Amino acid sequence: MTEYSEGAEVAAELAMESVGEGSTDGVNLSWHRSAAFATLVLAVLAAISALLAGVTSGEILIDRTEEIVDLSEALSDQVRVEVLEAKHQLLAAAGVGIPPEDIAEIEAIEVAEKELKEAQEAARDKAFAAESTHLVFGIAATIVAVSIAVTGLAVIANQRWLLAVGGLGGLIGLGILGIGLFEFV
Repeated sequence: MTEYSEGAEVAAELAMESVGEGSTDGVNLSWHRSAAFATLVLAVLAAISALLAGVTSGEILIDRTEEIVDLSEALSDQVRVEVLEAKHQLLAAAGVGIPPEDIAEIEAIEVAEKELKEAQEAARDKAFAAESTHLVFGIAATIVAVSIAVTGLAVIANQRWLLAVGGLGGLIGLGILGIGLFEFV
């Protein structure tokens, strides 16, 4: 064991003993344990908020990709209908009847387009909800991260009121996280 590691170990033991006793040199440190515990709880909340923000972000990307694929299919169907209509105009100009399978195909495409438009509207609504939930989780993660910093600062500055401010921020972040979870589920 090196001289530095022994010194660090002794310093750590002394710090733990002084926090365990609740005071050092006339300064009451009993609330430091509460601050440390609050900081750990806030860190867990921040991690959960960030994780859920990431999940909703992925959901948004998937929804947008599906929307683009659906739009591409709709455009392809529109081109197919235009080609069939041009074919029908040429056949009519030549005095030839329109094949019944072409008419049935156009009608099927028109029905599919209506269904696709409804599905796109539902997908847009779902994507908007996911974006909203993502924003809520991001706000919660940010508030909790600031609360962690304030709570840590309370210990360094030896100011209990900063612990209260950090705790209040953590409660606000927890409330916003709850709102996000309610929206997510």
